[in-house]
Amino acid sequence: MSINCSWLSRLTKTINLKLNKNGQAYGLTVLAPIKQGQADTLRNTLAKIPPVDVDSPIANIPLTHNARFNVIDDLPFVGAPALYDHLQNQYLLFSCAFDTGNIGWGSVERDLDSYLKQMFEAIPTEINAIWGHCVDFPDVLTLQTFQDFVKKYQISGGLFFADYPDNTAEEVRRGLFEQKKFIEFAIKAQGIPDTDPARLKADFFAFHKALGDMPTPPPGSIV
Repeated sequence: MSINCSWLSRLTKTINLKLNKNGQAYGLTVLAPIKQGQADTLRNTLAKIPPVDVDSPIANIPLTHNARFNVIDDLPFVGAPALYDHLQNQYLLFSCAFDTGNIGWGSVERDLDSYLKQMFEAIPTEINAIWGHCVDFPDVLTLQTFQDFVKKYQISGGLFFADYPDNTAEEVRRGLFEQKKFIEFAIKAQGIPDTDPARLKADFFAFHKALGDMPTPPPGSIV
């Protein structure tokens, strides 16, 4: 059975990259057809990857806010008045949000190239193991051939929503970390008598100073 991607070409033919950016965040969506008979092998490969952990290969790409892979077998029927519609082959969906460090649309192409470069340098083995099951994945993987492959099957986000459009992934991790530590302090402070405000003040300033000296957790450690 041959791979029929004619409908996908309509999605990827003209990409308005401006729709993939919100603030300084970029939303990347890649929909690549899977080679016939390789979907189950691909699923097994994905199942072995830690989903949310410092050991996840995605954690080695510091610009990443979130990322996921999904194997799509077919389109679901959502009920009337919609009609049944089926895919002629299976697809691998990759979606992620990452930092660009700049606001505006003038650098959208460079933003994507920079992220793909960081991905290529950080996890080349995983790139081969995952996308190697897809149609048109290059026999010889280089930065250029990887970028060309991703761009060939990139689709527009349409309406990209970013949880933190103006904050970097590191800033978000720092904020979540400090929030967690402050909650822990607040719970612990419940044991301080109301008649001893001086102790509460002293403990808070000590906590605040110690918090400032704590390092920001690494990617993948805040869930």
